[in-house]
Amino acid sequence: MSKKILYSTIAVLSLVVLVLSYQVVGSEVPADNAAEFTSDRNHDISLEDAIGFTRNYRESVAPGEKLGGFFGSDAILGILEQEDAVGLRYYFGKDKDGTMLIVLVGTDANGQDLVYGRIADLGLPCPPYCPFENELNSDLEPLSLSIQ
Repeated sequence: MSKKILYSTIAVLSLVVLVLSYQVVGSEVPADNAAEFTSDRNHDISLEDAIGFTRNYRESVAPGEKLGGFFGSDAILGILEQEDAVGLRYYFGKDKDGTMLIVLVGTDANGQDLVYGRIADLGLPCPPYCPFENELNSDLEPLSLSIQ
């Protein structure tokens, strides 16, 4: 093998190692953010916030666009019961027809996807599988319930 080919091969391999190292190191979650990926992280919001968020979305899409969907508890628990799972990550996707969908995958305490475990899609999209109109999927005003 000539020196030119040898040096070119070494240069290419070095570049590949450098790129791969950058991708691995660059994709890691810094240790000070690891606390963000816990099973007991509070994600609760008020009904008023939920109404505002879903209204903002509905106002930004064309009529008939997907507003949400349904995943059964077996699918969600199957992901969460995997070893090392502390939560779920969702990804937006499109099927071969261009229909928007959500992909669910387990996430570990380092914020990494458990891609070799259970992954869910095939949720029931809304529309057409929508509940009766409520404050989250229509312009209904929230009920004010007060106990006297």
